[in-house]
Formats: sequence, structure tokens, C-alpha cells
Amino acid sequence: MGHLFGERVPGQARELDFTPWGGAYNRVPVHATAFTHRAARFLLKHSATVDAHAAGGARDAARRWLARSHATVRRWWSGGVYPNFPDSGLTDWAGAYHGANYARLRHVKARYDPDAFFRFPQAIPPAA
Repeated sequence: MGHLFGERVPGQARELDFTPWGGAYNRVPVHATAFTHRAARFLLKHSATVDAHAAGGARDAARRWLARSHATVRRWWSGGVYPNFPDSGLTDWAGAYHGANYARLRHVKARYDPDAFFRFPQAIPPAA
């Protein structure tokens, strides 16, 4: 419990959200939808929230907690990341979010959004 509460500053919220998957998630083939994490048995979301006007020290403390929290469970990590949890620190975001579906999703993007109207730092680029 010390890890969850250590260095916590006023106004900071921390969350570990454990969601069981398996079952129906695992029955759908990886290539059938955009969602690639079909072999995962659960999802663990790490979250730290600070007030928008909090001092930089509060944000730094939240980032340190997130890093420690990730490190604690990293040996069990599949390498996949749920796409609705954007993480600017990922070195291979395309593989982590989309896995084997990434190339196919680039072709879908090229067909339905060839000019990349819908874009953000980790948006799927259209296939050439």
C-alpha cells in the first residue's frame, strides 16, 4: 500500500483500474476488428490526476508514481497498450496500440481519411 500512497500530494488522485478481459474478448479473431489485444486476459490502467493549476512539483510527483507503478508490473506486460489510453512515452506506439492490424488500418485510413483530417500525434497515417 505504501506504493499507492507514497509521495502523494494534496489534490492528486491515483488509480489502478483492473479490468478482466478473456472470454468474449478472446473469441473474436485479431484481424476481425481494429482491436488487436485478443489474447489479453486483463487490462491494468494506471492513472494519476492533478489539478490543471497544480505546481510543477505535483505533476512531477504524479509522473514518478506512474513510472514506478508501470515498473512494478512490467515483467507481466504483454507489450500492448489499449488505444484509448494515449501514452506519449511509447517508443513503438503503432505496435503497442494496433499490433498486427496496423498495416491494414493504414489502408483503411487511406480510403476513408486520405487527407488525414483526423490527426493527433499518434494518429494512424494513411498508407501511401
